[in-house]
Amino acid sequence: MGRPTPDTPRGLRISSAVSVPLYVGFALVLLNRAGVFPGRNTGFVVVAAWVLFANFTLGILGNVASRSRHEETMAPTSAVLAAAALIVAAA
Repeated sequence: MGRPTPDTPRGLRISSAVSVPLYVGFALVLLNRAGVFPGRNTGFVVVAAWVLFANFTLGILGNVASRSRHEETMAPTSAVLAAAALIVAAA
């Protein structure tokens, strides 16, 4: 077997550990805006929902502009995510 080698570099593990709570926060904002939790129309929730929509929309542009075949195939998924965020933000 030999000695163990790390599969993922330390920097990527750290960024993954940071991204998970961010994604949970994004989900909580959108669920809050959708009315699952109280406080749907607070200023923070409304602004954060629109910021998330803008972020997801920019993600589409990044996927389309990428030279990576994998990123290009993610553009439709990003578009669906942005459309869903738009529906929730505009509600």
